[in-house]
Amino acid sequence: MKNWIQAARVYIVGASVLPAVLGALQAFYEKGGFDLTLFVCTLVGVALIHFAANLLNDYYDYRSGVDLNNPEGVFPFSGGSRVIVEGKIKPEAVFRGAAVCLVIASIIGIYLTWRVGILVLIWGVFGILTSIYYVHPRFNLTNMGFGELAVGLNFGVLTVSGAYYVQTGAITLSCIMASIPIALIIALILFVNEFPDFSGDKLAAKMTAVVRLGRRRASYLLVMLLIITELSVLFNAVYGFTNLWSLTGLLTLPFIVHAAVYSLKYYDNIPRMIPANISIIKSHLFMNMYLAISCLQTGGLTGVSYILLGLVFLQQLFTMSKMRFTAV
Repeated sequence: MKNWIQAARVYIVGASVLPAVLGALQAFYEKGGFDLTLFVCTLVGVALIHFAANLLNDYYDYRSGVDLNNPEGVFPFSGGSRVIVEGKIKPEAVFRGAAVCLVIASIIGIYLTWRVGILVLIWGVFGILTSIYYVHPRFNLTNMGFGELAVGLNFGVLTVSGAYYVQTGAITLSCIMASIPIALIIALILFVNEFPDFSGDKLAAKMTAVVRLGRRRASYLLVMLLIITELSVLFNAVYGFTNLWSLTGLLTLPFIVHAAVYSLKYYDNIPRMIPANISIIKSHLFMNMYLAISCLQTGGLTGVSYILLGLVFLQQLFTMSKMRFTAV
């Protein structure tokens, strides 16, 4: 079981589950209703598609030689789960595991389609296809330059708006706009994790954004997109797509600055750049939580939201107390 947990990379499931929570709570904020059964089904379905994507990524990267020729990959941030390379699980078993995840996710998707509407099926099919073809040898989204876009759409826009749709049976501009900061930051997690994989990806002709741009130019683009992510939170609050409490998402700015500093200085020194990977992951985690909690500012849950915001902020302060700039 331990090897399968490593293979599916269960420790990063928050990257898909938290945006689903945000979408459901955005629906609660706007419409006031909440169906627990639909919510749980949504979380499980999204998590299974995420697990399948991780397993397929390992399988195809092993077949193409990417993970075998990656001297700089740093687990758990890059280089795959390593379970195939280390002989812990056979490649065929990993492929079958991905298939099982997709089958169960499809069953859940059919149920949600029956309960809610046809858009669930469309989103589910898109999620499954992008999971399969993200690094598929015959139709490779990464090599076509759409890897980050696919991840941002899947784990950002489609997950947030999809969870919203499951709860309400409708899609609004506000729920799509609320998903933009999350879509950007999750795509940037993928982007920053491509820096350690640069050598292995280049050798295997896996044309990620970092391989195409080179590490130095990619670091400039990374910082620019980090800034845009924070600005999108501000934009949504100012123009009314989210409430003013969503400005708490800007409390992630210290992580953004930390990541930017390390990226610009150590883009070509992977062991020293790892703090940037960590900070972007933390910014995604805390931004999701702040934006989700801000949606509780309605009805009788205002007091609950104050308590949760306080707890999350204290946790952020504790996390930030461990951040260091001394290596820069």
